[in-house]
Amino acid sequence: MLASEIRRILKYRFNLDEDAAEEQEIIDGIKKAVEFKGVNLWTLIFAIFIASIGLNINSTAVIIGAMLISPLMGPIMGIGLGSAIYDIDLVKKSFKNLLFAIIIALITSSLYFLISPLNEAKSELLARTNPTIWDVLIALFGGLSGIIAGSRKNISNAIPGVAIATALMPPLCTAGYGVATGNVSYIFGAFYLFIINCFFICLTTYWVIKLLKFKTVEIINEERKTKIKRIVFAVTFLLILPTVYFGYIMVNQELFVKNANEFVNKEIISDSLYVLTKRIDPVNKKIDLLIYGESLEEIEINRIINKRNNYNLTGAAINIMSARENKSMEQQNYSKLMEDVFYSNKLSLFQKDSMINQLKTERKKAERLKMDEKGLLNEFTVLFDEPARFSVSKTLIFDAQFKTVDTLVLLFVKPKAEKKELPIEKIEAWLATRTKTKKTKVVIE
Repeated sequence: MLASEIRRILKYRFNLDEDAAEEQEIIDGIKKAVEFKGVNLWTLIFAIFIASIGLNINSTAVIIGAMLISPLMGPIMGIGLGSAIYDIDLVKKSFKNLLFAIIIALITSSLYFLISPLNEAKSELLARTNPTIWDVLIALFGGLSGIIAGSRKNISNAIPGVAIATALMPPLCTAGYGVATGNVSYIFGAFYLFIINCFFICLTTYWVIKLLKFKTVEIINEERKTKIKRIVFAVTFLLILPTVYFGYIMVNQELFVKNANEFVNKEIISDSLYVLTKRIDPVNKKIDLLIYGESLEEIEINRIINKRNNYNLTGAAINIMSARENKSMEQQNYSKLMEDVFYSNKLSLFQKDSMINQLKTERKKAERLKMDEKGLLNEFTVLFDEPARFSVSKTLIFDAQFKTVDTLVLLFVKPKAEKKELPIEKIEAWLATRTKTKKTKVVIE
């Protein structure tokens, strides 16, 4: 009873038949986006230029814009649809159009990067050269979202999201950058990412179309179906295998950086020792530190370095250099580290200077507002009378724009004897003379 109720709830919640478009409507929609001509072709070229510019100037927003208008999803989903319903003509047509789109993308992006004066590969471009297992998962779940959303009567906002997540356009433009600069590793890395995205979008399209039980164009015998499944499995395995390795390397590098920072924070930094700059190289397992503070003997430095095993840094090359004892250092390394201090941390130094200046200004204001309360109390007692309560303070007066206008001295007095009247005007005159302030206010309780 309970099991059947759970099945009923799951079927109700995960039902794909609800709001599904007609089978022919879905097929026609995908087929329409397969061919690159007219508007689709021009949109593709413009998207390539936009993506190339975004990669060139390292602008995430521009790259996202290019991905949103890119029409590359059409032929990729066409291959998946054609494979699922055994429409060989659709598969061939989709392949031809995808190949045409790839050639156009490579030519356009290569031409752009050849004429662009900006030749440095920035982070957005480099991110498309080393695909990992996470890119496979993104393509997998992105493809599933895309085909499910595309099979609804009302197309949801999942389609633009899939275009952004799977990022088909940037890898092609990155490959174009590799062609323009002659960097073979960029070409292969970016193409590998593009192939991963294409394959898993095709694969998920195939799965969902099969799940929706679309009618097949041709009748395929079981032996051929089994053969196709084996080929798909083999290709999937071969595509995933390198990404697992690259993902493993990436995780190890992230752990190395984390462990290196922990080592520096716990073993190096102290009340008498500062790290002016650090360079952590997770690829070559190397840590360079420039320190300032108390002098460390070579024995002490070696003792600190030997603690690296406690932080899973076994085999890491740790180079600790003192800013005071640069004669014993390699001049080249010392100069490089000092350059990091004065240039890489320039913004931080400016921020510190700004903070120091602000604190100095605040201190001057505070000093200007200081009062000699005890001295004023003694003088008031001699001149007027000993009060029961006495409070004096200096404060700043501001205008509507919160700019300092003047300074006011406020005196609060409670006479000791009841009904005793104090000469307010004389007290204010004395207070102004004594505090060298023009504006005074005396309040008698």
